[in-house]
Amino acid sequence: DVNDLIKKLEPSLRFLCTPHNVILSVLCPNCIPVKINAILFEQVIFNLVKNSVQSLVESDRPYKRISISSNMAGGRALIEHADNGPGIHPSHVPKIFESFFTTKTEGLGIGLSLCRSIIERFNGRLTLKSNNQRGACFLIDIPTSPTPNHISSA
Repeated sequence: DVNDLIKKLEPSLRFLCTPHNVILSVLCPNCIPVKINAILFEQVIFNLVKNSVQSLVESDRPYKRISISSNMAGGRALIEHADNGPGIHPSHVPKIFESFFTTKTEGLGIGLSLCRSIIERFNGRLTLKSNNQRGACFLIDIPTSPTPNHISSA
């Protein structure tokens, strides 16, 4: 259950957010069975949240928010990760999933590239769904599994 994975990770995500006054909202109500490596999926979610927190820290927004939500459509699990940060500079958008591209002084530029590779390994997609001055939204789209207890260790 992809939602169970997100909910188990929620305390660690809150630990990342709280020191920076970032409000985390997790809305994952229904069981959505997927066939994915739990640890790798958690790394993807953790990296997306960490990137958002870093972006929000640099923002002058009075209320800093990250939301994670999920639903199911057409046999696919759709997980949205959104923040209300400054968004991604338009000139950077074409490069954000490239290996070694970074805008951070201490970044390696492998986070989003690795996240995309992990999701693609399980026949999914990681895309930038929307981006503007009111924040960025990433979409993870992975096939659902016919039975809820088929989480791969691959």
